[in-house]
Amino acid sequence: MFDYQDVIGHEDVLLHMRNAVKRNKVSHAYLFAGEEGSGKTLLSQVFAKVLLCAEEQEEPCNGCSSCILFNAGNHPDLVHVRATNKTSMGVEDVRVQVQEELHLLPYQSRYKIYLLHGADQMTIQAQNALLKTLEEPPEYAMFFLLAENPGNFLPTILSRCVLLHVKPVPHALVDHYIRTVLKKPDYQARLLTAFSRGNIGRAIQLSSSQAFLEARESVMGLMEVFIKGNEYDIIEAAGGLDQYKGDFHTVMELFQTWLRDLLVVKEVGDSAYLVHQDQYQVLQRQGMHLSYGRIGKLLENLDLLQQQIRFNVNLTLALEMMFLNAMHV
Repeated sequence: MFDYQDVIGHEDVLLHMRNAVKRNKVSHAYLFAGEEGSGKTLLSQVFAKVLLCAEEQEEPCNGCSSCILFNAGNHPDLVHVRATNKTSMGVEDVRVQVQEELHLLPYQSRYKIYLLHGADQMTIQAQNALLKTLEEPPEYAMFFLLAENPGNFLPTILSRCVLLHVKPVPHALVDHYIRTVLKKPDYQARLLTAFSRGNIGRAIQLSSSQAFLEARESVMGLMEVFIKGNEYDIIEAAGGLDQYKGDFHTVMELFQTWLRDLLVVKEVGDSAYLVHQDQYQVLQRQGMHLSYGRIGKLLENLDLLQQQIRFNVNLTLALEMMFLNAMHV
């Protein structure tokens, strides 16, 4: 419904939006900056709905024709601007989707809001074209720029926008959302919360990702091979993880949380503190065959690997070295 209560967390951004409306100090340009899945699109649409509502109050009424059209996804005064090129938003996108129809008055609301998706993909030429519009916009025109990397913008663009940082959501809120909205059992909620990194969108994506579960199986399999101590099998199992190199951060987190759970099992023996609660018996069995020293060495090697990966080190080769170096501890 695109209402304030639909937003999980982000109290600072919501407070800014509410105060801007309450004090009638709404800017003509906002930059919502946050990673993919962080909630920046929802926040921008909630704000747009409030501003387009015919009642002109702090909350959308959900009863006027404007709110009804907005909820249906076809409000004429909300213009979605997207790149026609997969890699960048060019000057032609800005010219055709913004400037050529900017002179048209709002159809039914007091504002006409342009929502620029992936605005940080704009070329320098496109930014300069948009800059002219931001410098002298019509009174009714507003611009919401959605971006993952605000550093990609020209300083002149940034200086004309109110920057709203969309930060990670506290884990407790993510966990509650997964349990109550996604209806996941406790052990899955704990796992998804740990890997969401405070990102509701990521939690939703992982909750139905077969690739995520398969990657975890591969990590568990490599740990089993490591315990058996066959170097050839370690090399082969490490090679199986190469298919996940596009999301190596998740692979690294899987190893890190698995090793952390092994330490918890050995030290406490209670599944309540585990990230991978559903694999308690596997962790118990592996923990019996791994010393604190070997687990510690793997964690040390993992930390080194995470530093090396920034320099495009081969993931398979790095994993091989990570495990082979810890075999004789």
